[in-house]
Amino acid sequence: MLLKVLKMMGGALAPYMFGILLMTASLRGFMVVKAFLIRDVFAWLEEMDEGGLASVILQNLAVGCVLLLVYIFTSYVYKIASKRGVMNLKNVVYAKILRLPMCYFADNGSGDLISRVFYDMGQTSDIYEAKFRRLVAPIISAAVYFGVMLYMNVPLALGLFAANLLAMLLNARYIGKTRRLRRGISAMNAVMTEQLNNVIGGMGIVKIFGIGGQLAAAYSRDNDELVRRQKKDARLTGELDSVNTFFDFFCSFAFLCLGVWFVARGEATLGVLAAIYSLYGDFSSQFLLVCKYLPSLSGCLVSAERIFALLDEKEEADPVALPPVEENFAVEMRGVTFGYDEQRQILQNFSMQIEPNAVTAITGPSGRGKSTLGKLLLGFYLPASGGVYIGGHSIGELGLSKARELVAYVPQEPYIFNVTLGENIRYGRPDATDAEVIQAAKFANAHNFIMQRPEGYEAPAGERGSFLSGGEKQRIAIARAILKDAPILLLDEATSALDNANERMVQNALNNLMRDKTTIMIAHRSTSIANADQVVKI
Repeated sequence: MLLKVLKMMGGALAPYMFGILLMTASLRGFMVVKAFLIRDVFAWLEEMDEGGLASVILQNLAVGCVLLLVYIFTSYVYKIASKRGVMNLKNVVYAKILRLPMCYFADNGSGDLISRVFYDMGQTSDIYEAKFRRLVAPIISAAVYFGVMLYMNVPLALGLFAANLLAMLLNARYIGKTRRLRRGISAMNAVMTEQLNNVIGGMGIVKIFGIGGQLAAAYSRDNDELVRRQKKDARLTGELDSVNTFFDFFCSFAFLCLGVWFVARGEATLGVLAAIYSLYGDFSSQFLLVCKYLPSLSGCLVSAERIFALLDEKEEADPVALPPVEENFAVEMRGVTFGYDEQRQILQNFSMQIEPNAVTAITGPSGRGKSTLGKLLLGFYLPASGGVYIGGHSIGELGLSKARELVAYVPQEPYIFNVTLGENIRYGRPDATDAEVIQAAKFANAHNFIMQRPEGYEAPAGERGSFLSGGEKQRIAIARAILKDAPILLLDEATSALDNANERMVQNALNNLMRDKTTIMIAHRSTSIANADQVVKI
């Protein structure tokens, strides 16, 4: 999993690894310079060469300045590369979400997806920004120190390495426990995010039915469970810190015993002992940091698994598009069978033919699959058998992108984005000019209410169009569809939620939109069906 996370950095990986390696080596080089300086000073004290001390100090000072410059440069390289890695990951995840099929959003709660995008993404990003470096840097540091200690005295260095290796092996037993706990914490975060998302989206229902106390109690129970798991995680972290503190003392004591023994036997000088001692404290600390950050990195990799599980989800298939038959935008369904689950079929062997440039109304009782027909036409779902055809070609032959280019959609509850009114309309055709946006709004009978706002087309729509009435939302959606100017128009109960005054205004806008188009109206109201050229009952 760690390799997958690192590969996600793309071109930033090489400078990232280069930065970690050299910034760590140069920083630890200062300690090495200090150790050699101590050794050389002790050697000078034994020989008392009057001209030698100044030379030793100047040489070590020069090397230290070079290492400082290397550290400053490589630290900058590492930080920039880590930011690029996080940016690449976020871009890939965002693009993946846009390519997921509609069935994914129907089968998975929005809270789980939001938890992955925010909590798990944050944990995974922390691998780039801190966790990986905190694990690798101590390993590099310990390797640098160990190499220098071996150079100075092989037996003493090997003895100290064995003591620290024992500490690392004992710490490794915490990795599995930490991974299991972090996986549970991540799952609880997803559950609680889903609850919060439900409350925000359904606040009106919460207040009307007085279920706030019930929802708060459920949230509190889950929050208690999350805190319980976090406490257990904190207890494990405390145990790990205690073990590391003990071994820090143990390894220092082992060093003193070994050092005195080697000096007494004449296998090391006091200068070498002092030099190794100046390195050993940090060497031991780096070993313990590996033990500390390995479980921490392992916990972040649990979140990375959830991110990559999202990235592995099946995407909408969109093969190379075939050119549609010119001027023939007939829509046909042949023997379509479909159900949202295997236990209940919504449509069974359903067929219908919709003539080009005509208005077809689809009616029938609720639950018979009227809106489902629209979702199949838009390629949100694929039929279990049979096919949907536009201009004689199946949606699979045309490709989803091309098929959707041919359809303008006005749903019963249009989604209004939290951007300006003008931008909401321009989403129908992003390259449209301001004049074309205004013209579309006029055809949709939306221009007047837009201009009544001080900001005009720059007025904010609010979250989900909260600054607009129901009729205004519908007219913005119709203006968006007019701007798209697709040959096929799909209207899904576009006026059912409106009062009579708003319905007349919206219907006039729809009449403008339906000119010279293949129109499919999913409707109940007789006023919506009256002007249809064909009525299909299901």
